[in-house]
Parts: sequence; C-alpha cells; structure tokens
Amino acid sequence: PLTITLWITYLLMVFYHGGASVSFESANHIETGLAACRITSNGVDVTYKEIQDWRQIMPWIKGGLVPSLKDEDQRQVLVGFVRVKQKRGQVNATCDLSEDLRTIYGVGCFPEDGKGISTFGPERKWYELKDPAFTSTSAAWGTFEFWIEANRSTSVINTRLDTLIDEGWIDLATQEVNIEGLYLNVEEHVYSHFGIDFKIHREGFIESALKVYPLRGDIFTHWAQVFLDIIWMLVFVALFYSVFTETLLEKSKGLLSLHLQDPFFWLDVSLLLMGL
Repeated sequence: PLTITLWITYLLMVFYHGGASVSFESANHIETGLAACRITSNGVDVTYKEIQDWRQIMPWIKGGLVPSLKDEDQRQVLVGFVRVKQKRGQVNATCDLSEDLRTIYGVGCFPEDGKGISTFGPERKWYELKDPAFTSTSAAWGTFEFWIEANRSTSVINTRLDTLIDEGWIDLATQEVNIEGLYLNVEEHVYSHFGIDFKIHREGFIESALKVYPLRGDIFTHWAQVFLDIIWMLVFVALFYSVFTETLLEKSKGLLSLHLQDPFFWLDVSLLLMGL
C-alpha cells in the first residue's frame, strides 16, 4: 500500500508542478508559429524545413522569422533579444585533390572546424568601425554571432539584416547556424526556450531542426499543492521506516539472505532511491 501511495502521490506532484497541459500548449503555440514562417524563393514558399540552399537562410530570418517574433495576441512575450550564431570553417588555398577535381570545384578547401578564425568579411577603412558580427566570439572554434533586437522597428531590423546579407555573413565557409530566443507566457508564467538549427553539410545538404523547451516559472500554481508535497514526504518517510525495520527483523531471524532475494524489497529500495 505504501508503495502504491508513493507512486500515486509522485505522479500527482509531477503533473501539478510541471503544469503539463499548460506547458505543452505554450510550447506548441510557439513551435507551430515558427514552423509556419515562410518566404517565397524562386516562386515557391519555403519554411525552415524546406531550405535547401545556404543563400536562403538569411532571407528566411528576415522575411519569415522576424515578422513572427511579436505575438499578435500578446500571449507570448519575447524576453530580451534573439541570438543568431554560426560556426565557420577556414578556407585553405591548397587542397589534396587531383587536377581534374580542382577544375570541377574551382574553390578552396573547407576543413571540418574553424580553429584560428578571428575575423572575416569585407575589409574596412582604418576610420570605419568594425562590425562585431564579423569578429569571433571564440577564436578557438570560429564562432560568430549577432543579435536581433526585436523591440526595435521592423525597418531598423531589416536594415541590419540587409547589411549582413550584402556583406556575406553566411557563405560557403558556414557550417552551422543556430537561432535561439526565449518567450514568456505572461498569463500562465511559462518560459519557452526555442532553438532553430541549420547544419550545412560539406556536400551541400542542409539539415534543419526546431526545438522548444517549456519551463514553468512558478513551482506552486495553487496553495493546495503544498499538501501533495507534505503527503509525499510523509509516505516517503513511512516507506523508508518500513523497509528499514523489516530488514532488521529478518536479519534477527537469520533470514537476511532470503529477504534480499525478494523482488519487492528491491522495488521499495529503488523507489526510495528515485525519491531522493
């Protein structure tokens, strides 16, 4: 009975503390909206899943993602800015290729990582400010990033993205592009972290993925849920006392080895360990 009660109480705690239904609805609302973001490329509507060319990534961010960042019904509020990060490879002038392959590809080689890359992009005059988007955040791994300030006007954001597109922020040396941000469901107090990943394989294939992880901002959504914790703690202590005293009793009878072979004993022990 104690084991069954412990299981039921634990399941109720997970259900109410996690707010499964509300968390799922909040995350699903964001995931559905982001998955529906599309642009028209070569006369065809393209979502993030249907991007087949690295040249489509920045236009999709500009024409698909940015307009969707602000929820029209204000149920979901974007917290802070959206970060766009990429990992780059370093182009080598020499390649271990035959002369025939060199004539086909006609470009340099792209190693698996971008170690040592600190800057890239167009050269600037000595009096021009350097764009931080073209300066590596981690020179050891060749990572670069910029931020979409969604609280600014759409025209300002588009101007910034147009500059990055014109200056080739994403090119053949780009290996991965990661977009991440955080939403808050004000009514239900649920945070949802979203991430959109583009992995550009060296043969040209683009692998895309969208993930949304919800997290409740309040542990107790109602004062009565405290009683579930109290009941669970009492049952946990009672089960621990029962297992401990029963083990001592069997040991005093000389039946400890037989007692340890009982599967229900190990079931209770596993529940206590998981409860910790």
